[in-house]
Amino acid sequence: MLCFLRCSAYGSIFLVLLHLLAAATIPDGKMFQTHNASKVSTTVSPKISLLGRPSYTKGKDDFITYHIAGTPTTLSFHSFGENIPAIKFLSTFKMARDIVENVVQKFGNEPITSGYWEYTMRFMDGDTISCILGDYRELGHPLRYERLLDVVEGLPQYMIEQGSFKNVYFEIELDKEGSVGSGRVQFNKSPPIPMQAGGGTLNGIKLNNTAESSTW
Repeated sequence: MLCFLRCSAYGSIFLVLLHLLAAATIPDGKMFQTHNASKVSTTVSPKISLLGRPSYTKGKDDFITYHIAGTPTTLSFHSFGENIPAIKFLSTFKMARDIVENVVQKFGNEPITSGYWEYTMRFMDGDTISCILGDYRELGHPLRYERLLDVVEGLPQYMIEQGSFKNVYFEIELDKEGSVGSGRVQFNKSPPIPMQAGGGTLNGIKLNNTAESSTW
């Protein structure tokens, strides 16, 4: 209930967009597939080996900071990239939020498993959106599930306020604790299926898709 009240504006916008997304559901009724996993690296810090952070040498003043209202959590964004379709972004984080919210009810004050968390949604057109993050437990700063919930709520809140949705890297800071982790949002668009010269078949019907003529 607290989460709902805290995110009512975000939730209202999401519901409108979700209806639009549902209208585009493929014929068999399947809209997307999801993947939620915990992984661990025993040799290298998750910040380096799992997150694939870009080289970033500018000072902290170049980060865009966003404090998540009603929480002790602040996100610092940098290295913005490709645009992400708004409906896909919001549906991904709605699903992620629901999953994390359920975990918080049982393990809210416990550190995330293995110091690494990943959520990936794969859409039926082959596109994927992932949110991947790792904490700094090796430095004595673990990220707990209740603060992970702040992150998956705060990311769409920030993007909605900015009016754009992009690939991005971010740092996670907590009041009185400082930096506790870093992560990224990654959109991967499915590559187009190449069409073979001379055509192919569709439902047993031979097609001709050469440059000279077409029988689509």
